[in-house]
Formats: sequence, C-alpha cells, structure tokens
Amino acid sequence: MIIQTKSQKIWIDNEGILNFEELAGREVHTLEDARENITAAQELRRKRKMLVLIDIRHVKKITIEARRYYASTDVAGLNLATAFYVDSLISEVIANFFLGINRLGKYPLKCFYNKEAAKAWLRSQQQDG
Repeated sequence: MIIQTKSQKIWIDNEGILNFEELAGREVHTLEDARENITAAQELRRKRKMLVLIDIRHVKKITIEARRYYASTDVAGLNLATAFYVDSLISEVIANFFLGINRLGKYPLKCFYNKEAAKAWLRSQQQDG
C-alpha cells in the first residue's frame, strides 16, 4: 500500500524498508506536512521499529518546526536506522541537520547519493542489530 500525503509518498517496500519520497514541486515542507507524514507512516508501521529510507531530493526548504518534529524522540524513536537519499547540496545540508542532532547516537543515520547503496547500508544495519 502506498499512502500519498500533500508532500510525500510513503510505503513499505518488499524488503520491509519504510520509504518516504518527497513530491516534486513543493516550495516549503512545513510542520503540518511533517505531522501528516508521520501519521501516515504510523498507519503503515503499526508501532514496529523499522529501517527508514528518506528520499529528500525534491525538498527545497524545511521549516525549523518540521525539522524539530521529525527529530523528536517520539518520532525518531521508531527508527532502527535511517538513510537519506540526496542529490544536491541543498538536500545534503538538510540531511546533515539530522546527522548533527543525532550525534548522540539515538540510531544509525547516514546520507547517500546512491539509492541502492543506501538500501544496502540499511540492510547491513538490520544484520548488525
């Protein structure tokens, strides 16, 4: 099942990885978007901790409120490991924000320019955990 919100497509792939893919054409990712996306993800994950792949290639700007919400313990605590799929300096800067706030090691988090490398790393985290 794929859930589409105003800002993202969210689904669990055949490897059991929870995917978030930002939709193209949006200017700002807001707190309202973040809450809607996490609600949709919770419907799919059913309280299970999961590996997460976040495709942020189309994110142009994300509000500080949305970043804080995504980084909150209530939200981040549901992730076993998270990989960001990026393709530009803008998306890498956004991913690095999350890498920075995760420096205390809540869960493994890494940024990739290659989607298959991101998925391979996520699979390795499942084997390590």
